[in-house]
Amino acid sequence: MLEKLQTGEIDVKKIWFSNEAYFTLDGHLNKQNYRYWGKERLEITVVRSLHPKKFLVWCAISSHGVFGPIFIDGKLRAANYRKFLD
Repeated sequence: MLEKLQTGEIDVKKIWFSNEAYFTLDGHLNKQNYRYWGKERLEITVVRSLHPKKFLVWCAISSHGVFGPIFIDGKLRAANYRKFLD
């Protein structure tokens, strides 16, 4: 890729980086990437709703600048994502 950038095959002005994240309104944090290790087993009960209200935050960056954050209520499905980018 560096070689293609240097030869001009790739136009830097057309490269975009974007990401999105869901946030719940009940304060619950999805900790699927966290692991806790210990010598003793702790019994903890966490009460949370099964389907919490959530919203999506989307942002992008390119050579033109930063776009967003954009807040979307609910889910952004693949069919709507292209319309969203246009």
